[in-house]
Amino acid sequence: MREPEVIQKNGKEVIYLNYSNLKSRDEIEYLTLTGSKLIRSKPLNSVLTMVNLDGLFFNNDIKNMIADNLKKNKPHVKKTAAFGLTGLLGAFFSGYVKITGRNIESCKNIDEALEYLTSNNIAT
Repeated sequence: MREPEVIQKNGKEVIYLNYSNLKSRDEIEYLTLTGSKLIRSKPLNSVLTMVNLDGLFFNNDIKNMIADNLKKNKPHVKKTAAFGLTGLLGAFFSGYVKITGRNIESCKNIDEALEYLTSNNIAT
């Protein structure tokens, strides 16, 4: 099973959830729950998260599971960058951001996401 990763960049810690090409609900749930546990172990409004959603299997059940954990993680998250947002998944995230007001930046790739999250030139 895939684990969350912690990446250090520009002196900052980023929690990386790599959902790319996951097709099994069990794998998706495992990464979601272990990632959420790690995020919620950190102080409030301190976590930088990066999510790769490229090729992720996505249906209503997965949508609800991810949305539920995004809500629970919200108090701990300072900024989030996501990439791989296409099709139905892109529509879900656009709608989720509008409804919740979450600060989820859509990026083209991992490099752009890391730059957005860790650059000292970007207001937080």
